[in-house]
Amino acid sequence: MNALTRKPSVKIVHGKATTTSLKIAEYFGKEHYRVIRSIENLDCSPEFRLANFGASSYINAQKKTQPMYTITKDGFMFLAMGFTGKEAAQWKEKYIEAFNQLEQHALEKAAARRMPKALPHFITPAQQNTLQRIVAQRAGESGGIRAYLWSRFNNHFQLGSYKQLAAGRFDEACVYLETMPAKEDKRPALPPPAKTSRYHYPRTMLDQPHFVWPATGKATLHLSMLANTTQYVSPLMSLLNQLRSEGHEVTAAFDEAVAMRAALQQANQALDDISTLALKARIGRVE
Repeated sequence: MNALTRKPSVKIVHGKATTTSLKIAEYFGKEHYRVIRSIENLDCSPEFRLANFGASSYINAQKKTQPMYTITKDGFMFLAMGFTGKEAAQWKEKYIEAFNQLEQHALEKAAARRMPKALPHFITPAQQNTLQRIVAQRAGESGGIRAYLWSRFNNHFQLGSYKQLAAGRFDEACVYLETMPAKEDKRPALPPPAKTSRYHYPRTMLDQPHFVWPATGKATLHLSMLANTTQYVSPLMSLLNQLRSEGHEVTAAFDEAVAMRAALQQANQALDDISTLALKARIGRVE
């Protein structure tokens, strides 16, 4: 099988499309040590070498560790300038095409992550009634307190009406209504918990299907998982809601957890933006 019928080996490493000196040697039919020597003899700046040729290693058939370089698209193009001949030119085109396709695919994946998510399902009529009961219990006969509670609620969740609340934020909304301070609120302090409940939050609660790695059967707590309020069910928020329902005062912990999740979402979005800009820069599509 000649080089033109093989597919060049290119993959994403740390956000960049890369290949290796070993794969280049195999593709172009060269001895690997000669490719290594060519890389080490390149007349490029130390900055360019550091950015585009990463020292690495591999295990050969004799189970010995051998030197190798990880090479970016720019590094490959600089190195391949020394590969001459009609066939070599065709092989270089195939390699550059593989780099471009991989970078385009990564760019499209990043853009897909940034696509607006489908509108959330709103809370059900039964959940609306639950929120209404909480407000009625807190406000009593005071229309002023009732209006104040709804106003703060809608402002906090950025709603035109409580009926527009996303179903996934229902538990958070209940706790918010129950704990937000209200002017003229004369309710007595919550009584101490009557008994100690059994709190059962095992590690398996984290292994939710959308986030489980097939190789291990377990989820890894990474940024995109923790920031995903649509598909990730937080055991921490469930625990805080249970504590609150039993009469424990956990407002500070709950507010901190909500703020931390918001910060994680902002960090995750920022990383997506940076990744997208980097990919656009590499394929010349920065606007």
